[in-house]
Amino acid sequence: MSIVEPSSSASAGPKAAKLGLGPILVGYDGSPASGAALDFAAERAAMLRRKVVLVTVVPASVKHMAFSHLLLPGLDLGNLVQKGDFSEVARKRLEGVAQGARQRGVEVDTQVRAGDSADELLAAAREVEAEEVVLGHMSFEHKLPNGIGSVAEKMMRYADRTVTVVRPRGADAAGAPQGAR
Repeated sequence: MSIVEPSSSASAGPKAAKLGLGPILVGYDGSPASGAALDFAAERAAMLRRKVVLVTVVPASVKHMAFSHLLLPGLDLGNLVQKGDFSEVARKRLEGVAQGARQRGVEVDTQVRAGDSADELLAAAREVEAEEVVLGHMSFEHKLPNGIGSVAEKMMRYADRTVTVVRPRGADAAGAPQGAR
């Protein structure tokens, strides 16, 4: 596990030579921290000549909204998340984000998954045989007292491969932009 800021070198020193068997998987949720994670991973992938697998997860909570049957009787939101509009919008946005890394000469595959973010990222990392998982230190919410998000904490706790957690430039130890406190 490592926690880095993008301004630090993307090289892992002696470990960099050991990397390179599999792609670098990036968890992306649209937050500034996930953007920093993608930038870090793209730089690293270009240096190591690795592919990036960019993954976003549509939250399972959309599928199980307690009041959805009252507002839209007969509509199964789970089917929309898995097969329809939500996933397609996410896929299009993810493809747009991937273009930045592709312009740097990095091969990028994208995946949109539905479920618990950490569980889906762990499964995707196993499926693509990722050498490393890179993600932002926190999303827009769910920050734990240690200054990282619940997904980053769960990934560091349960992943069976290297997890790199990236803070955006200018974020303090708690994740807030400097001067915001």
